Amino acid sequence: MHSNQKRTCKHGFDDLNLNTDEEKLLSAFRQFHSLKPPEMAFEGITRSDVRVLWQLYSYLQHHAEENGMPVSELSESSHMMKAAISRSLKQLEQKKLVIRLQSAEDRRFTKVSLTPEGNQKIKSVIAQTQRLFDLVSERLPVEEFDQITVGLTKLYDAISDSIDQLNAESLPKKN
Repeated sequence: MHSNQKRTCKHGFDDLNLNTDEEKLLSAFRQFHSLKPPEMAFEGITRSDVRVLWQLYSYLQHHAEENGMPVSELSESSHMMKAAISRSLKQLEQKKLVIRLQSAEDRRFTKVSLTPEGNQKIKSVIAQTQRLFDLVSERLPVEEFDQITVGLTKLYDAISDSIDQLNAESLPKKN
């Protein structure tokens, strides 16, 4: 495509001429976001559901002595809003992939755990994800893969620090 040609974008930014660094970065983010996971592992569950299953699985691997993960901690560790967690848990419960465990002492306190089917599902997702990364790493030399990883980490840190700065700047000034 010639640089003076208008690019069309399937995300509703048709008049956006992608020629600045910021626009190129946003375009790259949109490209990653539009990727669809392998259907084999995800069949019947959403990305949010996978995120919840992954967080539960990871937590339970490190806290085997506990019979579940507090829902409040699941919300925090998955960086999902409580409403989204509730919606996802409801769907996962209906699919018999998780079970909620309500405290007998305090009915407001709820833990959630994987069922055997949920454990099997997340292990399938993990295996498919590992296979995907194996295929990706076959296509990229180790040096390039390392450079990309370092670059993405730097980008994450820069964005995170910038968000912190913007948040600090928006706080009311104390006299």
